[in-house]
Amino acid sequence: GNYIGYYRRRREVQHGELDDRLELVPREWIRGKRVLDVGANAGEVSIELAQRFRAAEVVGVDIDPELTQQARRNDLTVEDSAYFPTSLARMFGFLPHPRGLVRSYTESNAVSPRRNRRDANYVEHLFFPENIVFETADWVNTPLQADRDGYDVIFALSVTKWIHLQGLNPGLLAFFRRCFDCLRPGGRLILEPQPFSTYAKNVKTMPELQERYDKL
Repeated sequence: GNYIGYYRRRREVQHGELDDRLELVPREWIRGKRVLDVGANAGEVSIELAQRFRAAEVVGVDIDPELTQQARRNDLTVEDSAYFPTSLARMFGFLPHPRGLVRSYTESNAVSPRRNRRDANYVEHLFFPENIVFETADWVNTPLQADRDGYDVIFALSVTKWIHLQGLNPGLLAFFRRCFDCLRPGGRLILEPQPFSTYAKNVKTMPELQERYDKL
């Protein structure tokens, strides 16, 4: 989806609740890993991966700059009882996290400048919210600088339909090629399938996609 609140409206996710799709993902797949969230929307899933799942680094990318800005605001105001009592947020609203937290390394994870960051064993531990960044880009067609280091996990939730409608079959194939190229050895692509039968409903609300839909 490509509007603010898409996930929350679609799935009736209440503030503070874990997205039900993430309930299906083993936490050991994410903890200490480098993760890309394609079609990050307003950042809800990306923030969960960085905060609750303890990813080493999360890159959230969305084509819409307004959504990216909203994601960055959400990153600054997310609730975390490790910093403040939960009652404080209820009484006064959420407070921003302190920035500039110290990076934490263990001797076993220390990396020399010569080490290849695409190595599946490479891990750089950052504390939330220092372990998350949001970028605005058409990721299928515009590589990010962050892509150079590769990812252990790529998330593509509720996004393939929109890639398909915008880029048709070549665009969807290009997306999967990009995922293959950016995943580290042994990496995982976690994809939420979107049946073709659901396309027509969205096209009715977005007439500008009708011509592309007719070509599929």
